Amino acid sequence: LERRRYAVGAACLLAIPLSGQLHLALGAIPLALGYAWARLPGAEWWKAVAGALGALVAGLVVERWTVAGSIGTGRSFGQVERYSAELVDFVRRSVGAGVEELVFLGWLTMLLAVVGLVAARRQRGLAALLAVAAIVPCLLALGANLPGYETLWRAVPGLDSTRVPERFMPTLFIFIAPPAVGFISYYNLVGGLDAFGRILYGIALF
Repeated sequence: LERRRYAVGAACLLAIPLSGQLHLALGAIPLALGYAWARLPGAEWWKAVAGALGALVAGLVVERWTVAGSIGTGRSFGQVERYSAELVDFVRRSVGAGVEELVFLGWLTMLLAVVGLVAARRQRGLAALLAVAAIVPCLLALGANLPGYETLWRAVPGLDSTRVPERFMPTLFIFIAPPAVGFISYYNLVGGLDAFGRILYGIALF
């Protein structure tokens, strides 16, 4: 998107549901739209929306032809309740119902997230996107312990095939990795830390 290679971006986004990674697509599609909103001029938004719609249609087709009727369908919400994380799980290492409930982040990670938001505060759109990209997966990981999640679980196509809400967390970590790598690469290229490098560093910390 940064280089205006929209066809390549749309193809990459389309490849996620077509490869069967429907849960990843649930996070990647909104993130792509949010990034387009934060970084692209308004006149170019429709291209991002078109790519996202293509990926959404692909996901619905895959869900209908490959997931429907498989072992992943017909799950009860009781299974979701068993593997739903609690708020305290974000700051403790102990495991309750099983390892699939583990969502440990620790106090330091959350503190650095706040520092990253402060560093990116001048770019309000980007800061808002980063905040949403971090908070939403964490909220969804709470599963049955999040008010309204059961309604969402039953209403969103494909979501009722999931039983481990914490698997939405990789969306957060995938979003963190690029700015961290970008900061290291930029530092090596320029041989120092300038204003843009500090922005990358703040995002990477977040």
